[in-house]
Amino acid sequence: MADVKRKAMSLDAFLEWEAQEPARYEYVDMQPVAMTGRSLAHDMVRLGVASSLRRQLRGKPCRATRDV
Repeated sequence: MADVKRKAMSLDAFLEWEAQEPARYEYVDMQPVAMTGRSLAHDMVRLGVASSLRRQLRGKPCRATRDV
C-alpha cells in the first residue's frame, strides 16, 4: 500500500477549517483525523473527568468548560 504524505496543517489553520466542517475532527500529528461517534464508555469517561476537574477546581479562580 502506498504511504500518502500530506502537507502539515498549522493549529490555527486546522481550527479555521474544522469550524466549517459538518463532521468532528481532532488534530493529530499536524493532520485532521475524523472522530468516531460517541459511545456509552466515552460518555462515562467524559463525565468522570469533568466531575473530577470540578471538585479539584472548587474555590479556585479557574473553571472547567465544555468548549475546551
